[in-house]
Amino acid sequence: MDFSATMQPQFENENFDANLALVEVVRAAAKRAATPSQVALAWVLEQGEHIVTIPGTTKIRNLTDNLGALHVQLSDEDRTRLSDLFAHVKGTRYNEQGMAAIDR
Repeated sequence: MDFSATMQPQFENENFDANLALVEVVRAAAKRAATPSQVALAWVLEQGEHIVTIPGTTKIRNLTDNLGALHVQLSDEDRTRLSDLFAHVKGTRYNEQGMAAIDR
């Protein structure tokens, strides 16, 4: 069984479909020749010095794509729309056991 299906309720059945629809907002923000991953990373990088993103990659082409986020300029509208996505995410990040382990 897939880890994401058993450990992360956001990826379960109807939650997955609802959350996948949110990706369209990221794709819309990527209309300026940026990839959705670059848009997501650019948004995280703008959240302040106290927030750090650690994108994992096993391929040079993905590393190159990730580094492209440093050149993405998000509009105020993009920032607002991307920030508003969190209120619409369905399912918790981890299953009940995983959530109980947070901040222990």
